[in-house]
Amino acid sequence: APSGLALVTDKPAADATWTGRIDSVTRLSGLDVFEGFFGEAWTLGIADGRPMAVVLVKIGETDDRTLKLIAQKLTAAVGRTLDLVARIAAWEFGMILPDTDIKGGLAVAEKMHKTLESAMPELPVDVCFGVASIVPNEKGNAQSFFELCQRAAEAAQREGDGRIAFVTDGGKFALHASADMVDWDPAETGTGQ
Repeated sequence: APSGLALVTDKPAADATWTGRIDSVTRLSGLDVFEGFFGEAWTLGIADGRPMAVVLVKIGETDDRTLKLIAQKLTAAVGRTLDLVARIAAWEFGMILPDTDIKGGLAVAEKMHKTLESAMPELPVDVCFGVASIVPNEKGNAQSFFELCQRAAEAAQREGDGRIAFVTDGGKFALHASADMVDWDPAETGTGQ
């Protein structure tokens, strides 16, 4: 299983709350849990040939109250107990969605966006999403896959508030338009189909 994903490009501050198992601000899982769960989902994907999706949420700099509110809304939008929502950097959240293809990942990102938009119409911070999905295999590189997820989130951030970018089957980046979406039902398997 992969370990020690390079999630943070800059060394976190000594008082970073998200680097351990639990983020003390949001009470979400922290970076350590995210890395471990990512490795488990990758290994499971290799074993059973099923996809996994990752959704990264980049936000602008904000206060603890807004971070807590965003964390609550993101957790509510995911819906399945087998999915993980974690705070993985000062202004970034990560979701790992086992048994989920790109359509399911995009549906989750869109549901999160709509939940944040409706619950906080005057959200004082930009929120952007990067989505990627893969069927892990033994020759695959978990770190490279995660870097693609990060690049998708960065592409969304460059485009502006509320954007959702994703990695296509051909490895290209595309912006998501909601008209393409299927409904996300957390009771289903997560494939979004």
